[in-house]
Amino acid sequence: MRPFLIAITLFLSVLTATAQIPNDKSVVKDSTGKIYSFMDWVDLVQKDYGIKAVDTKKPDTEFLLYKLSDEAIAAREARKKTFKVEDLPKPRETPFFKTGETFKMFKTTDINGNKIDLKAEKGKIIVLNFWFIDCPPCRKEIPDLNNLVDSFSKNENVLFIGVALDNRSSLKSFLENHPYKYRIIHEGKFLVQNYNINTYPTHLVVDQEGKIYFHTMGLAPNTVYWLTKSINEQVKKGEEKTASN
Repeated sequence: MRPFLIAITLFLSVLTATAQIPNDKSVVKDSTGKIYSFMDWVDLVQKDYGIKAVDTKKPDTEFLLYKLSDEAIAAREARKKTFKVEDLPKPRETPFFKTGETFKMFKTTDINGNKIDLKAEKGKIIVLNFWFIDCPPCRKEIPDLNNLVDSFSKNENVLFIGVALDNRSSLKSFLENHPYKYRIIHEGKFLVQNYNINTYPTHLVVDQEGKIYFHTMGLAPNTVYWLTKSINEQVKKGEEKTASN
C-alpha cells in the first residue's frame, strides 16, 4: 500500500504562492539536478526555498527547488502572518467511513501485549490513527499528535489508539527514537482491510455513543486542529449530558 499526501496543497500554497504543488511521490530537484526526499524538500520550503513545476503543462511530473530572494521571503512572511489554521476549510473526509454511522468496534492487543476491547470502552471518545513507519506524512505529524495526547492527558474518557501496519519488532525499533504517545497496535493490516482503508494517515474520532464524528485522511495543516476541535466538542457534550442527569 502506498502513502498518500492529501491537502498539503493548502499549507504549501501559503508558503510558496504557487498553483502547482508536489506530493510525496513527486520528483523534486534543485538547479544542480540533486533529487530531494519528501521530508527534505518540505523542510526547505518551510524555510527560505520556493518550489515550482518544471513544465507548467505537466505540473505533476517534476519540480524545481530554488532559493527565494529577500523580497520573496518578506512577501511570504507577510502571508504567514495573516494565515490562521482555523480559517482553512475542513480537511477532506475519507471514503472509508461516513459521519454519523456506528463504528465497527474491534478487539485485539497492543504492541506490549495488553488487551484492547473497544466495545468495553463504551461511553468514551476513541481517537484512531491508521499509519505505517515508511509513510512520510505519518512520521511528520507524530510530534503534533503527541501534543494532542498531552492536552487530554487528564481526561480518562479520551482514548488514543494508533493502528500501525508494521510488525512489533520494527515498531519497537522505530519508537525508541520516535516516541509516539498513542497506544500502538502492531500488524494492523487485518483492521485496515476490515475498513477498506488504503490512504495514510487516516484519522478517526468516535463519539461516546460509538458513532463516527470526524474522519479525514492524509496530512493537512489543520488536521490536528480539527481533531482537537472534534474531541473538545464531544467532551463538552458528555459534560452537559452528565450535568443534566
